[in-house]
Amino acid sequence: MRRGSSMAGLIALLVASPAVSQAVADSPACDDCEVRFSRLTALGAQDDDGIVSSIAVGVAALGDSLFGVFEPSVPGRLKLHRRGDGSYLRTLGSSGQGPGEYTGIHRVLQHADGSVTLIDSGNGRLNSLDDELRFVDSTPFRVRPFRSALARDSVLFVNAMTPGSAPEGHLLHLVGLDGEIRISFGGDGSPLDLRPGRHVLQRVIAANDSLLVAAPQNEYRLDLYDYSGALVRSISREAKWFEPHDDTGARIRLPAPPPNPKIRELAWDSEGRLWVVSWVPDPEWPESVREASELYGPNRNDHYDTVVEVLDLAEMKVIARGRYDRALQGHVSGASLTFHEVVQLPTGFLEVGIVRAELHELN
Repeated sequence: MRRGSSMAGLIALLVASPAVSQAVADSPACDDCEVRFSRLTALGAQDDDGIVSSIAVGVAALGDSLFGVFEPSVPGRLKLHRRGDGSYLRTLGSSGQGPGEYTGIHRVLQHADGSVTLIDSGNGRLNSLDDELRFVDSTPFRVRPFRSALARDSVLFVNAMTPGSAPEGHLLHLVGLDGEIRISFGGDGSPLDLRPGRHVLQRVIAANDSLLVAAPQNEYRLDLYDYSGALVRSISREAKWFEPHDDTGARIRLPAPPPNPKIRELAWDSEGRLWVVSWVPDPEWPESVREASELYGPNRNDHYDTVVEVLDLAEMKVIARGRYDRALQGHVSGASLTFHEVVQLPTGFLEVGIVRAELHELN
């Protein structure tokens, strides 16, 4: 199996031909490689206090021993589970506006020293926790993030609207832990087109200390930026199964036709490869879906599959592709190539499953 190009080679290639657009063909470069999935553990369904109430959840790996589970729609609670058996341990925080209180947890990010930044978009604050998850302090956070990731030097890479976004045409920002925007980019200065499907929502990741990657959810396009906000390269995937579209899914037609694909997550591995995670309709999408709850409730995940592609950006190739037979909800922050799903059990309770993706050589 051919390993991804070295980071030095990737950066040298990008710098050598800046601001160019390139296409990646649809055929995987490695015929003997495949992406495999394994379920590591399950969280929440066995303990009353650990049960989640909706499929909209986020998960963070906290050190080597804990997973933190939060529901953006449920104020104030970060539920801690043991990583080994998934059992519920305790709940951190409560609903409110005081110290250690939250109203809408957006993201939980752990730094190399073990400290944690908890983004509370409901209260508009960045909260600092120490390495034992004790509240330290908070600072105002003036952006309302759609997506966010931890970048170098403890800076946040954020896709968000800000008070000045629409006139300035910028949707991407580097924000310090003091809540101040360092730089805004990702636009040409023209007013933003905020109509549905116009690429306002983007998936973001800090690939390394030199490269930031953003991808609109409705188009298989990867925009690569440096830390000055300059567009280094734009990569388009010529994927027959993923044509660009303007559908956001906000308008439901019943009975529901199979939806268009959407990019859900980006991940970066230790070999310098980019993993792109997309939702696609199940091959047996039920044409008889006549209730909106089927598309937004727990059964939704049964109607979608997840396609994961591994890309070598230096050589502009798809290395391998894999398909998971349910919707992977999101990336587990702080855990490489680890994702979560939400499954409704026969009891009616919801279980958060932790799933790892790996690249395998067949021969």
